[in-house]
Amino acid sequence: MPSFIEKAEQLTLPVIALNATVPFPAATFNFEANDEAFAAAAKVAADGNALVFLVAFSDLAEEKDPTAAHPYYSVGTVAKIKQMLRTPEGQTRIIAEGLTRATVLRYVDQASYIEAELVCKRIYLPDNGGIRGEAAIHEMIKALENNLQYLPGNTEELMKTARAYRDPGALADFIAANALIRGQDKQAILECFDPLQRAEILLEILQEEIEVLREEALIRRRVNARMNRNQKEYYLREQIKVIQEELGEGGDVEEYYARIEAAALPAEVEVKLRKEADRLAKTPFGSAEATVLSNYLDTCLDIPWGKTTKDRTHFPTVQKVLSFKKRTTSSASSERENSLLKTEHTGFKSENLIFAPFFPAPSISLSKVSTSVTEQTTAVSGRFPPPNGTATKSPFFTSKSPSTRYE
Repeated sequence: MPSFIEKAEQLTLPVIALNATVPFPAATFNFEANDEAFAAAAKVAADGNALVFLVAFSDLAEEKDPTAAHPYYSVGTVAKIKQMLRTPEGQTRIIAEGLTRATVLRYVDQASYIEAELVCKRIYLPDNGGIRGEAAIHEMIKALENNLQYLPGNTEELMKTARAYRDPGALADFIAANALIRGQDKQAILECFDPLQRAEILLEILQEEIEVLREEALIRRRVNARMNRNQKEYYLREQIKVIQEELGEGGDVEEYYARIEAAALPAEVEVKLRKEADRLAKTPFGSAEATVLSNYLDTCLDIPWGKTTKDRTHFPTVQKVLSFKKRTTSSASSERENSLLKTEHTGFKSENLIFAPFFPAPSISLSKVSTSVTEQTTAVSGRFPPPNGTATKSPFFTSKSPSTRYE
């Protein structure tokens, strides 16, 4: 077990809290004292021996003890102010160098600033810890190198500086200040006074960070690969669109989407048509499947969804009009036509359709009956206008559905 030399000293110094920054010994700090109390503390230190106590100020310290009057950590760094100047914006900028760790006994409120009663403690390892210290240095260098593989920026200078250290405690402070990410991890290193124990804690933190960074890199590679694949597909699709536009072909998918959006479709129908439009967008132009999908979408979208008309069929009125019509057929034919008109009101009703059975007598021409009844129905209801006096639609299959209505 290596021996060590411990030196302790008690001081009372003005306090400057750093926001989300952990001060380490042997490190240089350049910061602004934005708070009036901290600016007054810097002025008091500059007028005296230029020593000031730097401590981390963050929400983490406040969460540990919400009732504390001063939400600062209990361990910080005694630093010496090297330079202090006033910026054009009226802020006080300070350049200080860390000297040694210190533990706070208590904070004392003065008139314009805060003081802290401290115990400064230094631990020295003879021969830098011997074999154990050398092994700790090798392990920290190796862990730092693995850690920096996942961090951006120029890391060669950092590795060169780290390899120059011979004191395991100083190397642990250097790595913690420059390589660790989380503030609580840095504070954990600062609060450890034993150099060899500090190195062990740092190795555990670095190993944990390496695992996290490795997983982050893996996730980043997967996301980049997916984005590259999507960008490649988008680029190829745009090329296909440009080629089709130049050839005057294809390019109807957007039109189908617009027609689906404009039509008053039932929810399940809209979902189905959108699905088929998506399939058409992924289908090569000119293929048999693309033709089938286009015909299917055209057929479905040509249906007058949501459009209805009002039927004006009144059997007594039609019968009255037919009684004045000159007949060239027998009375049996007239009876047969009346029977057909009645059948329209007494036929089997489906949910949206009325199916009227039609059984023409052997002596009656189907075209004659259809033409006669259509003309009279048109005279009453205004529907099924016969072009040039000839009926083209049969009135014996009527529908309440827009898909089979003749307008």
